[in-house]
Amino acid sequence: MKKCCVFCWPFCCWHPSARLADEHPMAYLRINTTLQQYDEFLDFYGITEGDNMYLAPEDRVAVW
Repeated sequence: MKKCCVFCWPFCCWHPSARLADEHPMAYLRINTTLQQYDEFLDFYGITEGDNMYLAPEDRVAVW
């Protein structure tokens, strides 16, 4: 088990309360969800409908 000082206890990444205090999405969501938005990524890796990383075009984010 990792040791942590009293002052940083609530912010240690392995401590359960740290997940509640962090407003960012979990790492796998930040990566996978972002990559699913790009046709280039899907084409490069040959991801097609039925694959877990596939996201239908109508479900993708359109910023501009």
